[in-house]
Amino acid sequence: MIIRQTVNDKETIDFLEKMGFFDKMNETEKENLLNNITVREYEAGETVISIEDEVDFAALVEYGKFIHERYERVSTIYESGDVFGIAGLFSTVKGKGIIKTFTGGRIICFGHELFKKPDILGPVQMLNMFVRFQSYFTDVYMGKKNYFNYMDVLIIQDGGCAPGKNSIIAFLTEYLEKAGRKVYIAAQGYRSVVNGTDSDFRCLVDDPAIYAALDSITGVVNARPLRDARGANFRSERFPEFKDVKLQQQAAKNIIDKHVNTLIAIGGNGTFGGLSSLIKHLPDSIQVFYVPVTIDSDILGSDTIGQYTGVEVGAEKVRCYLADAYTHHRCYIVEMMGAMGGYHALNSAVGAGAHLAVLPGHNYNFHSINKALANMDNAVIVVAEGYKKEERKATNYEGNAAEFFRDELLKAGLKTKMKIFCEPFSRDIRGATPNNMDITLAQSMAKKVAEMAMEGKTRLMPSVRGTLQHGEIPFEEVKTNNSVNAELVKLANRIY
Repeated sequence: MIIRQTVNDKETIDFLEKMGFFDKMNETEKENLLNNITVREYEAGETVISIEDEVDFAALVEYGKFIHERYERVSTIYESGDVFGIAGLFSTVKGKGIIKTFTGGRIICFGHELFKKPDILGPVQMLNMFVRFQSYFTDVYMGKKNYFNYMDVLIIQDGGCAPGKNSIIAFLTEYLEKAGRKVYIAAQGYRSVVNGTDSDFRCLVDDPAIYAALDSITGVVNARPLRDARGANFRSERFPEFKDVKLQQQAAKNIIDKHVNTLIAIGGNGTFGGLSSLIKHLPDSIQVFYVPVTIDSDILGSDTIGQYTGVEVGAEKVRCYLADAYTHHRCYIVEMMGAMGGYHALNSAVGAGAHLAVLPGHNYNFHSINKALANMDNAVIVVAEGYKKEERKATNYEGNAAEFFRDELLKAGLKTKMKIFCEPFSRDIRGATPNNMDITLAQSMAKKVAEMAMEGKTRLMPSVRGTLQHGEIPFEEVKTNNSVNAELVKLANRIY
C-alpha cells in the first residue's frame, strides 16, 4: 500500500472534478479539500479494512475493484465512483466485514476531520459534500452493486416438483457450508441462469449466526427450514427454450462471469439433459455434479429422492380407490407416474393390493383380463403414464394412459356389470411432505456430493442404495431408463 497525504496529481484531481466534488467551490475551498484528503494505492489481494480496524474515513474508489466480504461472502463490489465507509465521515467506527482489493486500485480517503472542523470547507460545502456521499452510497446499497458476482457453489433445481427437492437443498447447504464453501441457488432453474440478473439468484445459509448477520441483504435465505418442507422453492416449470444452443451459451457465460467454482444440478431426467448440454460450454475447471430427484425413480443405478414418499402417498390413493370400488362395485382404471420403467405405478400398486399394474414395455393378455373382470364385482387397475406412449402419440390419441388401456379392453370384448371409471394422473403427490426415508436419502446424497467436491472430483452423480451404500456414477454412464424388478411385476398381477 502506498499513501499520499496530499493530493496533487492531475489524474486524481480530474477524477474528483468529474465526480462533481468541486462543484460550486471557490479556489480556496478546493485547495482546502485537496489538503485534507489522502490517496491510497493497493496491489491485488491487499486488505483495506479488517473487522478489527478503527475506521475514521470514507473512501471513494478512483479505479480498480474492491470487494466487501461478510462471513467470507462477497456482499458488495466497489468500482470506480463507488463509496464505502460513509459512517467514518462522522466518527471512528469498527469495520463491518473485510474490504480488500480484487485488482490493484486506488481510493481517495475523506477523513471525519472535514466535518469536525467547519472552517475547512464552510457549512454550505459541508452539506453539499454530505449529499454527494449519501447519493453514491445509496447507489451501491439500492441495487447498483450486487451480492451475486462471486458465487462459489451454484445449485440449479429444475423440472417437475418432487418430495425432497427442498430437503436436498437444505442438506447440501449444511454440508458444503461446514466444509467452508459458500452456497447460492438459481431462483428459477435454468431460466434464471440464462437471465443472470441479481433477482435470479439467492444466497443459502445454514448457520443461524451467519444468517442473523446477513438476513438484511436481499436474497439471503435461511436453508434450515427447507429440510422437511413441501414442494420446491427454487425451480421453474419446464423450460423447453433451453434446447437453444445460444441460451446454453448465455447460461455458461453467466456462470463463468460470476466466478462459479462448483455447479450442482438437481432434478429428473430433463434436468440432467439440460446439464449435459450446458457443460459442453463450460471449462473443465468448474466442478459439476448431478443429484437425482424424481418420483419416477427413472435414473439407473441409484435410489432417487422422492421415490419413497411417492410410493407411500401413491399406495394410499390406491387403497382409497380399492375401498370405494368394493363399496360401490366399481372398476377404477387409474393413471399413475411411471414414464419409462413404471417404478412408481408398480410399487404403489403392489403395496396397496391393486389387482393389476400396467407398465411401459409390457404386453398383456386382454382376453384373460376381460374373462377375469367379467366375474368380479370390484377392481382397481393401475396404469403407468408411459404405457404405449409412442403408440398413443402416433395415433393422435387424446386421452390418458388409463383411458387408452380401457379402450383396449373394450375393443377386446370386455363385458362387465361394474361401472368403469378412468382417473387421470394425480399431481398432488408431487406436493407431499417428504417422509423420513426421502429426508434421510437427501442427507446421504448431500454428504456424498460435499465429499466429492472437496476431493476435487467432478462430473459425477452420487449413487445411494437404501440410503447407505455410496457410489459415484460418471455422467457418461448415467442412464434415464431405469428398469423394474421382474418378480415384483408378477406380484402386481392378481387378475390372471
